[in-house]
Amino acid sequence: MGDRRRDDASGRTSGHRQGRVSGSEQDEAPRSLEQQFAFAREIALRRLELRAQSRAELAQALSSKGVPPEVSTSVLDRFETVGLINDEAFAIMWATSRHQHRDLSRRAIRLELRRKGLGEAHVATAVEGIDLESELAAARRVASKKATSLRGLSHETAYRRLAGALGRKGFGSDVLVLVVRETLEELKLGSPCEPSCDG
Repeated sequence: MGDRRRDDASGRTSGHRQGRVSGSEQDEAPRSLEQQFAFAREIALRRLELRAQSRAELAQALSSKGVPPEVSTSVLDRFETVGLINDEAFAIMWATSRHQHRDLSRRAIRLELRRKGLGEAHVATAVEGIDLESELAAARRVASKKATSLRGLSHETAYRRLAGALGRKGFGSDVLVLVVRETLEELKLGSPCEPSCDG
């Protein structure tokens, strides 16, 4: 009887293994050309359902799944033709969103777009609307959110922390110094002199 239980358990386990395909196996590139095209389209559409993507991002995703380059190129060319991929529109959308909702600087957005495989022409078009005035506005929003945690600190410590927060958003020294000075003066945190001028 113990053997039957073991046999039954073995049978159930064997059946379970035979009837189930793992996620990694499902993602393996099929062999026939027709299947490869269908597989590539499915991967690309699945990623576009999550968010807009650059062509380079989709090409990388297809390559990582073993899709041949010629199949990937053909599928992505078709997607561009029907408007499912538009690198210029994607770059502008990404830059606008990251600047308005994440308060990233023009420089930080440029870096992000390059990492996503966007060409310099698309990058330049995307960030051309981010001027000094909008950079200052974004930096001041970052400083305003950080200001509460700076109260009660020494001028030097507050300066360092606020400058670090703005630096991580990619703001250059001109914007950074101006906004830090403005914020610390509003908080009345001692001397308006930067830490480097001590002594």
